[in-house]
Amino acid sequence: MTGRTATLERARRADAVATTLGLTGLTTVWGRPLGDALLLLVRVDPVAVAERGGGRWAVAGRCAADAHRMELSGVPTALELVGAVAFRSTAESALLAVGPFASVCTRTVVLPAHVAERPALATEAAVTGVGVLAETGDGRLRVVCAAQEGPIVGSRRGLVHRMIEESVYARLLVPSRAAA
Repeated sequence: MTGRTATLERARRADAVATTLGLTGLTTVWGRPLGDALLLLVRVDPVAVAERGGGRWAVAGRCAADAHRMELSGVPTALELVGAVAFRSTAESALLAVGPFASVCTRTVVLPAHVAERPALATEAAVTGVGVLAETGDGRLRVVCAAQEGPIVGSRRGLVHRMIEESVYARLLVPSRAAA
């Protein structure tokens, strides 16, 4: 698959997910904020982006050995992660990819129909709050199990949330890398 073809396929898949979930109008970013390749659905705050002056990071750290002492500098959050979506061929790898986002945003997995419709997956998805979409043969998506809206109840925002947002924000600043 050529670079242009891959980019078009990613755009098609992102549009299909946003349309199926009723989340059109959000910015989509392909990234690896926690290691696994995911589609991230993001609500960008243009006022905060303007206040940040285009590209300043909000997290300032001294060194890797002192990472636990990182502090927020008071720069406004420029975006809100609305959803993390994993496209995979197996349920196990999909659930592992979106698992770390449980306290951050809504999680959804996209799987081949024969995998997405397994009763055991429907049970696990209902318990964990992960949404399941089945890819049909014609390129459309069908909701098998609806996702719990937002992060898991009782989770608190912290430095990790902000660092994930900053990682995604950095990908928005460099669009050519976001397509890679």
